[in-house]
Amino acid sequence: MASVHFSVAVVGAGPAGSSCAMTLAQHGTTGVALIDRARFPRDKPCGDGIGPGAVQMMNKLGLGDRLSAHIPIKYLSVSGPSGVKAKGLLPPVGDSRPVGYTIPRLTFDNYITQSALAFGAADLTGNQLEGAVFVDGRWTLTLKNTVTSDKTTATADVLIGSDGARSRVRRVLGVAMNSDRHTGTAVRIYADSSDASFDALQIDFDRYLLPAYGWLFPIDTHEPTSE
Repeated sequence: MASVHFSVAVVGAGPAGSSCAMTLAQHGTTGVALIDRARFPRDKPCGDGIGPGAVQMMNKLGLGDRLSAHIPIKYLSVSGPSGVKAKGLLPPVGDSRPVGYTIPRLTFDNYITQSALAFGAADLTGNQLEGAVFVDGRWTLTLKNTVTSDKTTATADVLIGSDGARSRVRRVLGVAMNSDRHTGTAVRIYADSSDASFDALQIDFDRYLLPAYGWLFPIDTHEPTSE
């Protein structure tokens, strides 16, 4: 890949980066690059819960129809360290109806990433940002192909870092990482269940887990036929 100039380079093709690139393209920005070390679809350890706020954002992006292919969840269940439990409707966000979903990141992220590419963002996924320098009003980016290890360069007027807690953009800019005190980890497993009454996003604050917590989210088995 020869060196190419972009108006905006977005590093990180997850929901934040892809929705950013998609919005820029929707509003007429040309020359938007979407960079990520992974090729999509790719998995990401997560609870996979899509709350009412995220549903509202998907609707604003014009991607609400992607959610309608999945089973909606209407309830939130919470338990506290004392053993008290509460269950009710998900809270409304704005004018949206309080509904959520549980969609694997393998599927959900790819909905947004592929839509951003369809709107004209340049596909630079599969390339890791190795370095970035700002000289004479533009960024020069060094990219490394994660399959071939080939290195290329690209330039951009604007650089946007949407690449998570261990952001490569943050590193090349010399911004310190969060301290261990403000760093969290997550463990996720999938399990089969025959409990048809499991209809809520469940969050448990067990006294033996504090300050951590546990979650249990119902997930449907829908698999998209494309993307």
